[in-house]
Amino acid sequence: MDKPISILLVDDQVKNLMVLEAILDSPEYQLVKATTTDEALLALMQDDYAAIVLDVQMPGLSGIELARLIKQRKKTQHIPIIFLTAYYQEDEHIMLGYGAGAVDYITKPLNPAVLRSKVGVFIDLFRKTAALAQINRAMEAEIVERQKAEERFRLVVEAAPNAMVVFSESGRITLINSRTELLFGYARGELLGRSVSLLIREDFHAPDSETGLSPYSATQAGGRELVGQRKDGTEVPIEIGLSRFESWDGNFELASFVDITERKKSEAALRAANAELEAKNIELQRQADDRVKRIQAETAKAEAEAARERSALLADASRILAGSFDAEVTLAGLSKAAVTRLAACCLIDIAKEDGTTHLQEVAFYQDKCDARLREIFAKICGAPGRQLAVHEVLRTCETETWNSLDDAQLFELGCSEEDVATLRDMGLSCFVIAPLSARGRVLGTLSLSCTAGHSFSRSEVTLIEELAARAALAVDNARLYHDAAQAREAAEAADSAKDRFLAMLSHELRTPLSPVLHAVALLDEEEDCPESVREQLGMIRRNVQLEARLIDDLLDLTRIRNGKLQLQRESVDAHDLLHRALEICASEISARRLRITLELRAHSPQLFVDPARMQQIFWNLITNAVKYTQTGGSVRLATSNHPGTGMLCVEVSDSGIGIEPERVGGIFNAFEQAHGQRSSGLGLGLAICRALATLHSGTIEARSEGSGRGTTFTVILPVTSEEPSKPALPYISPSGNSNAIPLNLLLVEDHRDTADTLKKLLIRRGYHVRLARSLTEAMAAMEGCDVLLSDIGLPDGCGLDLMPKFVESAAGRAIAGIALSGFGMPEDIERSRAAGFSDHLTKPVDIALLHKTLLRIGGALGSSTVS
Repeated sequence: MDKPISILLVDDQVKNLMVLEAILDSPEYQLVKATTTDEALLALMQDDYAAIVLDVQMPGLSGIELARLIKQRKKTQHIPIIFLTAYYQEDEHIMLGYGAGAVDYITKPLNPAVLRSKVGVFIDLFRKTAALAQINRAMEAEIVERQKAEERFRLVVEAAPNAMVVFSESGRITLINSRTELLFGYARGELLGRSVSLLIREDFHAPDSETGLSPYSATQAGGRELVGQRKDGTEVPIEIGLSRFESWDGNFELASFVDITERKKSEAALRAANAELEAKNIELQRQADDRVKRIQAETAKAEAEAARERSALLADASRILAGSFDAEVTLAGLSKAAVTRLAACCLIDIAKEDGTTHLQEVAFYQDKCDARLREIFAKICGAPGRQLAVHEVLRTCETETWNSLDDAQLFELGCSEEDVATLRDMGLSCFVIAPLSARGRVLGTLSLSCTAGHSFSRSEVTLIEELAARAALAVDNARLYHDAAQAREAAEAADSAKDRFLAMLSHELRTPLSPVLHAVALLDEEEDCPESVREQLGMIRRNVQLEARLIDDLLDLTRIRNGKLQLQRESVDAHDLLHRALEICASEISARRLRITLELRAHSPQLFVDPARMQQIFWNLITNAVKYTQTGGSVRLATSNHPGTGMLCVEVSDSGIGIEPERVGGIFNAFEQAHGQRSSGLGLGLAICRALATLHSGTIEARSEGSGRGTTFTVILPVTSEEPSKPALPYISPSGNSNAIPLNLLLVEDHRDTADTLKKLLIRRGYHVRLARSLTEAMAAMEGCDVLLSDIGLPDGCGLDLMPKFVESAAGRAIAGIALSGFGMPEDIERSRAAGFSDHLTKPVDIALLHKTLLRIGGALGSSTVS
């Protein structure tokens, strides 16, 4: 019998846990109950769970905060969380829950059937995920069977951010990337054909001796840690991840090596710091308890006024110490407070790493210290006698007090006979030095001195020690804050590096698609092209466009999950967006001979949205309806306004193959496909649609009565009373025969295949094209050109630098620029526009879209740009 699947139930009420246990009781489930957040976190460390049922209202750490902790840990961040709540708050509260990692909300009182159904979905997903992992491992050996795939594999290996090594079953190295050369110090030729044991002496195939983890089963927590051997004989700690695959010439293994030198240092430092912090916290607590006892005993004997003054001083000190994470600002405020209420002079010395001290602060009380006394205290600050006393306090961590200074002691403090006489006249009577000790470390000393015959009582000494302890804790907290800030900056830098890698990966995947798409267009436009060949060309075009769409979907999903998707909102007409989305799908609709019914009856269709993202939602829904509707079927688009709220309701219905009711709830999950192997793509379109609808404060739902009975998608969005800020741009069909104005185009593209095919396509459409393959060639060929079509990444510079030069060469003549790039994120488009380009087209560039853009630009430029 299979091991029961674990479900974690978290509620501070035992009776609620008993209700949950009764509802979910099944021999297939192992129900683990937790009444506190600590119990929940401990349970998560001890077992793997398919789902967590979590009460929002927990004492202490709330359910939402607990969910954030769970999602921060790699081991538990994938576990779906269902929040239980007795009431729904505002949308913002719900979004907090979803932002914390929740996948659903269930209100109390519970509906047993709903709870069992939703938990059952995650149990089924848990089982399927495990099964899918087994299937994926079985399929790894079937990848890369042909030479073309192998070449792409080589390019991916070379572009990988880690050192990558491919070796045969016998351990002979067959492929490495440049990162491997940098990591191990070998040239590529020195490693190819050699044994992988040259780099790793240990048997890295065996499970890890500490974790028992096989390098082939490494999870997101990381691979196995080993020691690598460089060419110069030095060793380097590395993390290795292995995967096996089959190629046409045998079985191979791919090893990923990551230099973890800095991470190991950080981990060791963190472990030491945590151990030190724990021990010091215990010691600090013990010392604090002792100080509290002493203070309480002394306070009982002191007068009420003195107690009030001490309390006021501690309150001021606490306020000052808590007011800033800057140690210098904190200590300056503390010294001023001390001389205001407690002493005539305050000195704060800070210990250095080399054992010496630095006088950080000096403060005097104005009424008690005249110019002569300040001069004498300045001598005492640097006197060897005081320095010896300070170092003795640093060594022993014990407070030193002198309540009756004799002449010999004053001489030791650097005073002359005249100084001693002056001090006697002014009544200098006492001196105290207390250690600044926090978490087991002595950080410096706090020195106070009084005049007018005053001496420090035991209660005042205790107060000074308390001030010193709080000051030391504030200084140490400032150090910890500074260290944490540096760690945060490092994490942000790593996140930025990941974004750059995704952008580069998108660019490298898109660039090779352009010449393929252009070559298909060239062949398709040949008059003697057989119809059978045109069908195959159409298949190639569709698959190239599909791959580009998949790249966009993956990047969109990454931006959405990281919270980096930015919306450019404006007032638009939803009906215009629906018409444009429908026109984009016109060729597919015509090919399938589908009947389109429009019922656009909404009296208020204005939306305040990002028009590109909203059209992406409508296009996805229409594309799905067309894809899953048989030839001769029907698709219906309808709009209306809700009679109560006035919100816009958009429905996209089809007469297609439908969806089984039990699968409807999961189709908006990323990588979920309602029709299994009958579906194409990655299953991201609907997940992105829901995320975009949510970002626009809307919802999207699907319903179907079952297989063969069609599907209806409903999008509900808030409307605006503002009129559209600008009319939607008309759509120009790719098959249109609009006559091009014979513009002079300067095409700058270093990718030879892309440049040659795009030039031919533009010439066929009536344009005069000059071709440049570098920044230098482009600057020499600008004269007389109307439009600059430039790639961004050029071998000798950046294409963005061309536009200002192009404007300068035009000498006031009307011109325009179009950026062509594999980088298509919003910040890339913004950089292009900032450089002066009117348009930014993302590769692979569709010739129909480029032609439409040039027609628009040609009309705008007018006859002054025509040669």
